[in-house]
Amino acid sequence: MIWFLATLAGVFLAGWLFFRWRYLQLLGALQQLALEGKISKRQKGKAWSLYLQELKGQGKQAKQLALREKDDLKGVLQFLPSPVWIQNEQGIILRGNSAFCELLDKDFEPDFYWNLIDFPELFRFVDDFDADSQSTKNIKLNEKHFVAGGSNLPSGGKVFVLQDISQLYELQLLKKDLLINISHELKTPLTTISGFLELLPAGDDKVLTILKRNAERLKQLVDDILQLATVESGVSLELEQVDLVAIVQESTLLFPNSKIPIKTKFAQPKVEVQADFFRLQQVVVNLLSNAVKYTHQGQILVEVGEDASGGVFLQIADSGVGISKENLPKIFQRFFVGDSSRSKTVDNTGLGLAIVKKIVEKHGWQIAVQSQLGQGTTVRVSMSKQ
Repeated sequence: MIWFLATLAGVFLAGWLFFRWRYLQLLGALQQLALEGKISKRQKGKAWSLYLQELKGQGKQAKQLALREKDDLKGVLQFLPSPVWIQNEQGIILRGNSAFCELLDKDFEPDFYWNLIDFPELFRFVDDFDADSQSTKNIKLNEKHFVAGGSNLPSGGKVFVLQDISQLYELQLLKKDLLINISHELKTPLTTISGFLELLPAGDDKVLTILKRNAERLKQLVDDILQLATVESGVSLELEQVDLVAIVQESTLLFPNSKIPIKTKFAQPKVEVQADFFRLQQVVVNLLSNAVKYTHQGQILVEVGEDASGGVFLQIADSGVGISKENLPKIFQRFFVGDSSRSKTVDNTGLGLAIVKKIVEKHGWQIAVQSQLGQGTTVRVSMSKQ
């Protein structure tokens, strides 16, 4: 009996202490509100009750507003034709529109993205996504081509979108096929014309000289178009360990008639990189060809070395005519030859640097150009060893 009464007394004491603690907590909150000027200390119990009801009403309004915003967001997502989904900081996909459900081929409940996304390429994009360093990526899903993009949300989550570019991709394929077919059709008659022109005695016939020069220029244009189309196609690179120093040394021998000295500087006697031998040599030759064409005095310096990050760099610096500031961003565009007055005196198809840029990008490397009109140009290709 004593134990029962002691237990009962303990329960009542604990209950009294709990309610007293809650009362003091509420009283402290109300006093803080009074200090902030939101209510008066002199208000009676009825006033307190009305104020609490007002707070409750404001809470309901905030909840209704949040629900409306949620419905508006859901409506906007469903309206978008592209697959869009939102995931929180933990990687749980909270919401996705109908296009995203169609891509997954299933309706889904909120779950981790690694449980919902069955496409390896898309999974890797989401898994490695970093909004600060990664913007977009071309991805093929279900025989369709998309540009995948994403962004960080203020809440710490992420939003992703897939833009369907299948039609644009097909148009690009048609354009490439057209260029290749036209180039092949032109190559045969051009070779025949050039062959017969070579059989004719040159002498001092200016007309024949002009014909030979333009036939050669047209043949070079066709060859460059074919090379560019091949590089842009889905043909894979034949990667192997190649000696960049040896490639540079061999490439410089292709310009025996250069009036400007071509000097070389190698950090090591042998510098190896993982690359397609033919394509890498094409990069070196095209860059050297440009330097030789537009350098009339001074020298051309070709450097091969290792940078601070452990990678390899190829740098070609000339003391030529340089590139104006407004033309510098355009030099990798197809058929761009810079100053039209210079293009008349130099045989240039305007495709050499475009081919270089495509080869560099296909290897996953980077290329940068620094130039100033009248003071030469420096081209630097940064490569990874592996």
